[in-house]
Amino acid sequence: MYIINLDSVDGGTQGVGSKAASLGTLAKAGFQVPPGFVIKTEAFEKFLTDTGIRLLLPKILENVSQEEPRTAVLAFNQIKELFAKFSGTDFLIREVKGAYNELSFGKDVSIVGGMALDLIRAGRGDCFVSVRSSVACEKPVSFAGHGKAYLNLIGYRQILAGIKDCWLSFFSPEALIYRKIQGIEGSLALIVQKMVDSELSGNLFTSEPVSGDSKILIEGWWGLGETLCCGCVLPDQYLIAKDGVLVSRRTGKKIWLRRRGPLSGMTIQEKVPASRVYMDTLSDRDFEKFASIAQKIESLLGQQHVEWAVERGRIVILQSRPVVFSKGQSPQQEFGEKIFSGLGVSAGIGKGKVKVINEISGILKPEEPAVLVTKNLAIELLPFMRWFSGIVTEQGGCGSCMASLGRELGIPIVCGIENAGVILQNGKEIVVDGLTGGIYAVR
Repeated sequence: MYIINLDSVDGGTQGVGSKAASLGTLAKAGFQVPPGFVIKTEAFEKFLTDTGIRLLLPKILENVSQEEPRTAVLAFNQIKELFAKFSGTDFLIREVKGAYNELSFGKDVSIVGGMALDLIRAGRGDCFVSVRSSVACEKPVSFAGHGKAYLNLIGYRQILAGIKDCWLSFFSPEALIYRKIQGIEGSLALIVQKMVDSELSGNLFTSEPVSGDSKILIEGWWGLGETLCCGCVLPDQYLIAKDGVLVSRRTGKKIWLRRRGPLSGMTIQEKVPASRVYMDTLSDRDFEKFASIAQKIESLLGQQHVEWAVERGRIVILQSRPVVFSKGQSPQQEFGEKIFSGLGVSAGIGKGKVKVINEISGILKPEEPAVLVTKNLAIELLPFMRWFSGIVTEQGGCGSCMASLGRELGIPIVCGIENAGVILQNGKEIVVDGLTGGIYAVR
């Protein structure tokens, strides 16, 4: 009633959201997509109605203002308290159990039960899964970073908890401000998929998103994909022609990775061994494979931003959505002295005095044009990003959620400036070129 298998979904399926629709379409077309199931928007709507939260939302959300992001924090905290009062997922238990058993032990599991199922479970074990959001909305916007993903969950109880937490993340401060900026509402479906124990992960853009060039851009880093999504790593970048010929490469400083902990089974973050920090994640023989994948996906869905992972040498597709190209432009013009070169991930020119932020809680609205300088290109910056004429970070890449949002909202962003918070001192006036990655002193 509330659950549908992912391989049964496509662009015409109602109540599954854009992410699930794209993945289902790719699975049907023969791409390697991890198996899973979708919890439709009807389940989210029922939860809000049955708990009475829906009736309280208009009053809680009426004061949320994109001009004052902390109003969204206050609203989220109120909604979080309401979520904590109710279980609310009991109506899903039977369906989730059935779909999860099928995912763990195969489709024939539905005809066995009791001791037979216990024997199967003992022999194979429940599978690890991810729970991720899939937003349903009529307006074609990116929803990058919209809704938290929960990884390496095992057992239906953890899945149910992950479902509820994902539903709550629809009301995160970042999500509330984003929807306010875009003037949209929408609803939330969820995707439960078999977890990919990634050796390396990456993004693939079927067209270069910053300049708009038709060449293919690939980013790669070690471990799970969420490391870049949260802006915590500077990835390798490979620009290739449509035939797979390498045009240029930029090796990133990949300090951190996230993976499944061997003892806890939970996601852990650890330092990358020194020998792999500057080691290329991809080699020349990989480019033709990715070029082929890019062209096939583009012919099916149009220009796409694809998230991929490699597990035991096999490339799997984790997400595909339309490419968000830069709205901001970086016209050819004369600046002052070029003082640093970084990685441009959102085109445009930003000028202002440096404002170094080490803690997001310490962000204050500047009284004059300012450039935000911080360590990670984290999604938590979203509510405050329009206060600044540009953003400079140490970590992050084109596939970071905040980079997509910067391109969508026209905010220039440069990543890859090592020790940015130290070398770009508070009050120094600079110009940021989000196309070339240049940082200039003001004349």
